[in-house]
Amino acid sequence: MHIELAGFILRQFMAAGQLSIAVADGPMHHIKAPRTGPQVAIRLARRGILWRLMLHPDLAFGESYMDGDLQIESGTIDDLMALLIASNNQWNKHWFARLVMAFDTHLSRFSSFNFPGRSKRNVAHHYDLKDSLFDIFLDTWRQYSCAYFRSP
Repeated sequence: MHIELAGFILRQFMAAGQLSIAVADGPMHHIKAPRTGPQVAIRLARRGILWRLMLHPDLAFGESYMDGDLQIESGTIDDLMALLIASNNQWNKHWFARLVMAFDTHLSRFSSFNFPGRSKRNVAHHYDLKDSLFDIFLDTWRQYSCAYFRSP
């Protein structure tokens, strides 16, 4: 997503504060809301992060921050959260958010379909575990109960 398009969309729903965004080594782009509020400047490691933030802000902000792909250059994480929370109601009503949510709803029907090969991989991932793991908490008969007592 081009930073100017993202700025155009963000300006429409930001309720309070100012968010400055730079992608990689690019310049800062400032998006100012009509009301005063937190002022935060962030730098995104890659252009693709901007797509994620625009399409799935609920998860993408936290994940990008934890992964180091979103760095706060001015302000704090608390300021960023306050800015996002202040704009959340506007976001949920915005045409772009409604379009993304509608697309996700229709796409989820296909992505959650469990084909046989996918099902086998899921089962293997969750249940094909080494006996040494079960030795830690199961008895010799591979049984467990809801309580553990050192003595009768």
